Amino acid sequence: MEEVVLDSSIIIKSILKPGRWLPEEVYRRELETHHKARALVIL
Repeated sequence: MEEVVLDSSIIIKSILKPGRWLPEEVYRRELETHHKARALVIL
């Protein structure tokens, strides 16, 4: 069985969605990061 250590920033990004106050380009990038982080945590 493999072990993975998750950095606290990955856990936080998986829980919290980015703010809508961000510029559109930044918001989309951060939302994509949020989705990837959630996928990592689920694994």
